[in-house]
Amino acid sequence: MDRRRRLSQHDQSTTTGNRKIITEKVNLVISILKRMCYLQSLSLEVMNNETFPTSMGLSNFQHLHKLCLKGKIEKLPDVCEFPPKLVKLSLIGSELQKDSIVQLERLPYLKMLVLGNQSYKWRELVCSSEVFPQLQVLHLVSLTELEEWTVEDNAMMKLKHLKIESCLKLKKIPERLKLFTTTLEKLGIVAMDTGFEQQI
Repeated sequence: MDRRRRLSQHDQSTTTGNRKIITEKVNLVISILKRMCYLQSLSLEVMNNETFPTSMGLSNFQHLHKLCLKGKIEKLPDVCEFPPKLVKLSLIGSELQKDSIVQLERLPYLKMLVLGNQSYKWRELVCSSEVFPQLQVLHLVSLTELEEWTVEDNAMMKLKHLKIESCLKLKKIPERLKLFTTTLEKLGIVAMDTGFEQQI
């Protein structure tokens, strides 16, 4: 029993140590990039099942328009901690918490959102009323656990391009978005069940 306890404590200590190292590495990269005052596009990736730190100082990038984060995100930064002029956000392998979508909804200038492979691993996704006010492009790709997607009134009113790919458990397109299918400039349904495609 004592040996198991020591092993458990050792594992916890190792995990904590690894997280600290990862945080230090990411923060070092960010601190170097801050010298690039007019940086407009940034892609960051953590490897080997590592996790992005909660605070990354992204709000310091005043001119950053495009951001791609590849890797697990334990907790999304608050809206005020994102780059203030962020227009395009891509998340891949993030394993977001279920309520994280609320943070994304509130980004004031976001025009394109890509939720890529394993970025969201919950069965239900809800876009609340009057959110994503500037969103024009939305890609949902390989969200393998997603079954139900709800879009409430007056959400994503400026949506022009929608792509849904390899979300094999998704049962149907939201009723609200069916009203947009005639006005969308581009609609992509890729590697989805035939029954899903027939609903559109």
